[in-house]
Amino acid sequence: MRQEARTPTRGEVMHQEDTASARVDLLTLPFDQYQRYRVVAEVADPVRLYLDQPQLRVLDVGGFHRTRKGRPLLPVTHVLPSDFTVATDLGDGVPRNYVRASGTSLPFRSEVFDLVVTCDTLEHIPAASRAAFVDELLRVATACVLLIAPFDSEPTQRAERILREHLASRGCAHAPLEEHFERGLPSAGTLHAQLTANRLSFIEFADGYLPHWLPMMAMQLASRVTPAFLAELNRFYNRHFSPTDRREPAYRRAFVIAKPGHEDLLPAISSAVEPGPATSKLHADIADDLDCLLKHSQRDAQARLAFLEAENDRLMQALRGYEQGRFIRLMRWLHQWRERVTGSSSEG
Repeated sequence: MRQEARTPTRGEVMHQEDTASARVDLLTLPFDQYQRYRVVAEVADPVRLYLDQPQLRVLDVGGFHRTRKGRPLLPVTHVLPSDFTVATDLGDGVPRNYVRASGTSLPFRSEVFDLVVTCDTLEHIPAASRAAFVDELLRVATACVLLIAPFDSEPTQRAERILREHLASRGCAHAPLEEHFERGLPSAGTLHAQLTANRLSFIEFADGYLPHWLPMMAMQLASRVTPAFLAELNRFYNRHFSPTDRREPAYRRAFVIAKPGHEDLLPAISSAVEPGPATSKLHADIADDLDCLLKHSQRDAQARLAFLEAENDRLMQALRGYEQGRFIRLMRWLHQWRERVTGSSSEG
């Protein structure tokens, strides 16, 4: 049974602002997460202007994450710090502006959120429930829905297979990626048909340049890479490469779906998310960022070398102990053998 949504009190809004005030450095977010929430921020701006509201009510479905250190993170609260944001997901132990709920049965009144977003969640919904999931997003939205996800295509399938085989060669697996193979990636054509059947207007665009996505994901999942190095790598990539990654071939696609009566939103959103021109000219400050990244890489290499040297010392000590023990056992056996031989000779 659904709970009826109510208007939040000012105290709850202040609590959310306090939570968001413990800011994270957005540029250090994993590159793929940063790209998704960059789209969220770019879509929210024209919606705010269109509705002429200083504060939007935003719902992020599937918006619970954990940092590499295991701490809970709701990115939408940091990306939209001035708006009233709520996230839903199936995790536990997160702030009050979070509701544990399934995206196929949201516990909110219809049309209670100005903007509803979902980032890389549709592919984790069982295929038979995906249409119901999209319907729920639309039900609780007032103006529009932003849906971002990887969709089924031959290049995306190939990239995911390569990543999976790379992880398997190291004897490990990535649970979210495995779920892609278990449930299958969603079909963009099926989503088109659903929206068209409901006479909904939408725009669609590419996000996450696939030739960059694959090596960057391999780096994110590399073993023995420190959080500090990854943070600096993501900062470097997000500053210098993410702005031009909204192009084909793309790992994911974004759909902005207008509710009836709000179709005039789409041209403004389309302009807001239009990618900047790809350029081979690097930013003037790239040298400083690259120097910082290389220093982190050098520290990681030194830490790795120190670990290997310590491990080598440990193994050499174990080997010496083994050899010493074997020598002692051999000498003991020779002594016992000599005593037996000597004893036998005496008796004869």
